[in-house]
Amino acid sequence: MEGTTSNNWLPAGNPNEYLPLESRNIQDLPVPDYYVEGVDIDIEPKEGETIPGQVAMDFEMSDPEYNEYAGGFRCQASLDMQLFTEGNAPWQVEGEDETEQFGEASMETIVFVSGPYSRFEEYIETWDANGYEALDEEFIYHLESGILQHVITPIGDLLSNSYSGVVPRMIFTPRFDEQDANEETPTGNE
Repeated sequence: MEGTTSNNWLPAGNPNEYLPLESRNIQDLPVPDYYVEGVDIDIEPKEGETIPGQVAMDFEMSDPEYNEYAGGFRCQASLDMQLFTEGNAPWQVEGEDETEQFGEASMETIVFVSGPYSRFEEYIETWDANGYEALDEEFIYHLESGILQHVITPIGDLLSNSYSGVVPRMIFTPRFDEQDANEETPTGNE
């Protein structure tokens, strides 16, 4: 079996060779870099007033690929935020006509992690075949780990005199045990 590979094992020569995918050491991966491609902010500020609020988010990771020129894995992160005034978000009111939106912000970001193709090959194949949520939870966390700090917090800082509520404690892709619990227990926030 020397020099052979399968879908469940790392290729020979890797420091973690012959470990199952679940045992790959994510901490060995370099920290992701985040390259903001575009930001669109549409708000209605009131001079001299900071509006407290709640944020509804639509987050998506897409387009996984290996960039041979740069020598690493890349994917696209898209985030759309609807900024509501406190107490007037859709989950806080009875009818949609009672919501009060302060504005919107959207961002397109490239997430890049350097490393050899062999390190990312199975992640790309799994993502293409079964979707982002099918990836190893630790790999998902690794990709998303700096989005709050490097992308969302600077947007929140830009809006800080006008609106507070952009940067709460958040995660983008719920842990798998949380997803299962949310599917079993209705929240009433739909």
